[in-house]
Amino acid sequence: MLAPPQKVEFLGSIVDSTEMIVCLPERKIIKLREQSAFLWEKLQCSIWELAHLIGLIVSSFPAIRPARFYYRDL
Repeated sequence: MLAPPQKVEFLGSIVDSTEMIVCLPERKIIKLREQSAFLWEKLQCSIWELAHLIGLIVSSFPAIRPARFYYRDL
C-alpha cells in the first residue's frame, strides 16, 4: 500500500485509527448470531458445537469487551 489506510481488517477485526476503535466485520457478527441462535434452539449439543461457539466468542474479545463475561458459563 502506498498510502496508509485509516481502516484495516486485522486478525478478524476492523481497526479504525481515526475513531480509535476496534469492531467486528458484519459477516462475523452474523456468524456469531446464527451459531448462538442455532445452539439456543437445541435441547442438546455436541462438544464440538459448543467449542465452536466459544471460539467465535473468544475471537471477538478485542472488539467486544463484555464478551468475556458471557462465555465463562458455557
